[in-house]
Amino acid sequence: ANPPDLAQLKRAARSGNAAAQLDYGARLSNQKEQFAWYLRAAEQGYAPAQDAVGSHYESVYLFDAKKRPASIHEAVRWTGRAAYQGVPAAQLRLSRFFETGAGVSRDPVIACMWMQLALNNPHATFGERMMASLHRDRLIAKTSPEDFAEGQRLAGDFTYPKPGQLNPIEMRLLVSGLTLAEIYRHND
Repeated sequence: ANPPDLAQLKRAARSGNAAAQLDYGARLSNQKEQFAWYLRAAEQGYAPAQDAVGSHYESVYLFDAKKRPASIHEAVRWTGRAAYQGVPAAQLRLSRFFETGAGVSRDPVIACMWMQLALNNPHATFGERMMASLHRDRLIAKTSPEDFAEGQRLAGDFTYPKPGQLNPIEMRLLVSGLTLAEIYRHND
């Protein structure tokens, strides 16, 4: 089967097809338009688009110092959504966030858990498995054997949330957002 032409893809994207929105966005050269289509698809819960949005915000965090605080928050949120739906690249990115404390509290055990989930993910490509393997080696070198073993145990016990159920990262972000909102309201 031939891939759809750009006009067909645009029609499908405009009709709300999340996969078409991601694919259509990927074919655009204008980065703002591209991101807008990715975000539309991500907001529908489409995991590959959530991964693309998380990756975009991570790039903003790394390369735009003015937008750092807001972008890492969004990178963690969208990456977490994709990781909890089983996207290997997102699981690996989330592991790095927990390893370094970027946007979340540094937690070597949780970093090891996400690395192990990415490494064992049956949907991981060869390249994703290689990246997870390299990341594992780095974590082994800087994590205590007890923390590494606990991360592996957590990965073995891990269950994916049911559709529509908030994942623990969403809950943390929601609670921290509410706490900050309460502080701001109190100081007004």
